[in-house]
Amino acid sequence: MKSFFLGFVSGFSAALISPELGGAYYTFCLGQANQLNAAYTVAASDVWLTLTIYLRNFSIALLITIFPLLLVYQTLAYRKRYPFKSGNFSQRLKNELHLVLTMYSISILFAYGFAVFGLFLASIFTANSFQGLMQWALYLVPHGILETLGMISSASIGLVVRDNWLRDFDPESRNSWRHVPKRIYAAQLLFLSIILLISAFLEVYVSRGFVKLVYDTAKL
Repeated sequence: MKSFFLGFVSGFSAALISPELGGAYYTFCLGQANQLNAAYTVAASDVWLTLTIYLRNFSIALLITIFPLLLVYQTLAYRKRYPFKSGNFSQRLKNELHLVLTMYSISILFAYGFAVFGLFLASIFTANSFQGLMQWALYLVPHGILETLGMISSASIGLVVRDNWLRDFDPESRNSWRHVPKRIYAAQLLFLSIILLISAFLEVYVSRGFVKLVYDTAKL
């Protein structure tokens, strides 16, 4: 969580110092929103829009949860070709994997806080002052809490693999992959699927209503 909040503060500060950076990310977000609106226009169905948002978010979360295993595989393959020249190979490899998995989770959490919250909210604040920031906050809060929880949980899977697998990891064993916490992975994916589906439902049926209410009230 410290990495997430540090990323948020860094992103917000960076966008205030360089508005072009925040503006570029805001333009990117608008492009994503326009794609969703286009999908909604074609289907003309809130259910279809909910499924589209859910599948997009779950695909991102799934990629984030799988990538730590790819990093481990790549690290093992690299060290098989280029072993350490000195020291205890097994212990040094476990330390390296520990560092790789830790830095992966920290980097994802920092990047998520930096871009999704820091850059985005700072660009809103710069363009529309405090009123615009509050309007977007009303939009983000209903579904954003669950969506953020899902992304933070998926990013933390690297730490889960680190703590539940490296304890019994033996680089000399051909069955090392059997100790990967498969049940934890399955439970994590089920958890992500549920909360991201609820988040998508809230975004379509609640968050959009909040924004419409705010804009209708502002016109009065």
